[in-house]
Amino acid sequence: MQDDTAIVTLSNQLNQARASRRQAQLRIEQNELEVRQLKTQLAEDELTINRTQAALRALLGDFVQESKPSTRYIPDETIVRNSETPSRSPRPQRSSKPPIHRDVEIKSTRFSELKIPQAAMILLRESGGPLHVNELYNLMLENGFHFGGDNHLISLAVSLNRNPRFRKVGPGTFDLVMRDAGQVA
Repeated sequence: MQDDTAIVTLSNQLNQARASRRQAQLRIEQNELEVRQLKTQLAEDELTINRTQAALRALLGDFVQESKPSTRYIPDETIVRNSETPSRSPRPQRSSKPPIHRDVEIKSTRFSELKIPQAAMILLRESGGPLHVNELYNLMLENGFHFGGDNHLISLAVSLNRNPRFRKVGPGTFDLVMRDAGQVA
């Protein structure tokens, strides 16, 4: 009788251990499937990012190429970039394009609470004429503006492009639509 009880007990333990192992194996397979799906999604997102950046470069000019590079990790990144990014001959550098200063000394904090269009409007009014995005960027940094995200120049250019108060007057160069906008408002 004791042998029968021991056999039943051991048999139950064996069945429980096998069931637990099956559940663990199933969870591993589900997690591996999710990892594969996430990697696919990351690759698709990186492709979308590359295509969008290429379209922005085509629309906004050379200054976009000087923005901070992506820090995202994608294992197949080089394959995606090489096969999906349209190849174009490099544009000749314009001598009139102002440089970007990465080590700008902050001279004031007057733009620390402003949004891009507000700061750009003040700078364009003060300049009395159009400014290149690189100049706006440098001046905004000097005045304490904090850019979020990775691509500061793209953010700046897109913000100005989308705002009806600004007009593009040249590659990467913007001006106010109404020079006396401050007097009208």
